[in-house]
Amino acid sequence: MSNLRVKGFNSITFWQEDSIGLIVIKSDKNGNIQTNTLNEMMQSLAIAAADEKVKYIAITGMNSVFAKDIYFKPEESIKEALETMLSYSLFSSGVQKPVIALLNGDAINIGYEIALLTDVVIASSKAKSGFTKDYQCLMGGTIARRRFFDANLSKPSERKNCDKLIEEIDFLGIAKEFILNDVRNNVYQERNALRWDLKERIYEEQINFLKIHSDKK
Repeated sequence: MSNLRVKGFNSITFWQEDSIGLIVIKSDKNGNIQTNTLNEMMQSLAIAAADEKVKYIAITGMNSVFAKDIYFKPEESIKEALETMLSYSLFSSGVQKPVIALLNGDAINIGYEIALLTDVVIASSKAKSGFTKDYQCLMGGTIARRRFFDANLSKPSERKNCDKLIEEIDFLGIAKEFILNDVRNNVYQERNALRWDLKERIYEEQINFLKIHSDKK
């Protein structure tokens, strides 16, 4: 992988900057993503994991949004979408390189679940993150409190809902320097301590979601 953008993606952009493989989520005007975004993120994670020149993998968003909710296409099976979410959660947890979330903007609901699946969450001072009151987790978000003590939607605060807080001005530039200088190369080895029952918890979340969804019909 070179410093040029990797072609073939529609829902993300992906390139290498120094030793960092940067995945940029392309949400819609409301900050929402679709399940294909998760498929393309898995592809880019696989490319970055296999590239010896990439030492870190960072995930960020566009403009002032990291990611918010997910929407299903009319022809899309909800069960298939949930299987994609499970696949992404398990695949990203198995990547043997540090994965960092760069919350350039709001990370809400599914967006915050994606961030929680990384090893380090770095947030801009203007980025709100967490779960809205009635949100049902689908990607392991119910184990968030093992990592941060407040998963409710709020402003960023270190140890409360992120690992590192950076001012909005030159956020990506400062975050890049922090990754290269302060993030340990083996930080990913600590994932299992936080996510040892990730698969089981996701099954519980998704079964509960399907039950509630069915009851509303």
